[in-house]
Amino acid sequence: MIKKIVVLFTVCTYLLTACSVKTTKSANANANMEFGHQNGKSLYWHIVGDDGDHYILLSEKVLDVKNYDDKENVSEFTGSTLYEYLNSDFINSTFSNDERDKLVFISGEGSALVTLPSTNNLLDLYGSMNYVKDGYYNSKDYFAANDKIIAKPTDLAIYNEIDPFDNEVFAEILQTDVDTRYNFANGNVPYWLLNVDKETGYPLYVTPTGYVGKTEANTGYIGIRPMIRIKK
Repeated sequence: MIKKIVVLFTVCTYLLTACSVKTTKSANANANMEFGHQNGKSLYWHIVGDDGDHYILLSEKVLDVKNYDDKENVSEFTGSTLYEYLNSDFINSTFSNDERDKLVFISGEGSALVTLPSTNNLLDLYGSMNYVKDGYYNSKDYFAANDKIIAKPTDLAIYNEIDPFDNEVFAEILQTDVDTRYNFANGNVPYWLLNVDKETGYPLYVTPTGYVGKTEANTGYIGIRPMIRIKK
C-alpha cells in the first residue's frame, strides 16, 4: 500500500538541529574512502568532515531499505527501530573486526556509532535549500541540484524492494515494474534523514530529485544512507 507523502512547504518549520557532528565544505566531500563491505562488494563513503583525528563519512549510496520505525510516529532517531538496526546488525554485517574498532561514537541528538545525515549536514556540505513553485506540485523546498544530495541504491537495497517513487499520483499513473520505475527516476532513490518533525512525529527524507519530504515512520520503501565517524 502506498502511503501518503507530505511534502515540506516551509523549511524554517522543519529544519531542526538534529546532530552535533560537524560537516563542512572544507572537508573534501568529493573524496571517496573504501570502508566496509556488503555482499562481498566494497562500500565507498564521501569524506564530509575532518576534526584532525577522525573522518566523518557519508555513504556514497543508499545501502538498504527499512522502516524508520515500526510505529507510525517516532519522537527521535535514538528511539527508533532503525537506530537499533544500524547500531547492531548493520555494524556486525558490514564492518570487519578491525573496522569496527575504528568506529567512534557520534554525540548529539543522534548519538550513535552509525547515524543518519541531517538537513543541516547536507546544507553545510552541498549548498542552500531552494523554494520553487510550479503548476503540478504547487510549492516545495529542495536542496540545490547536486549529484551528492541524490543517491543511487546498492544491489541489496534493490533486492529489498526500495521504491524510487515517493509520489502516490505518479505511482498510480505508472503501474509498472520496479525496473521501469528506476529508469523513470534516473536510478536515484529516497533516503531517510535524521530529523523528525516534532508536530507529527514523521521523519524527514530526501526524494530522488532532491526535494525534502516527511512521511510516516513505518513507510517501508525509503532507504538508508548512513553516516559514521572513524579514527584515521
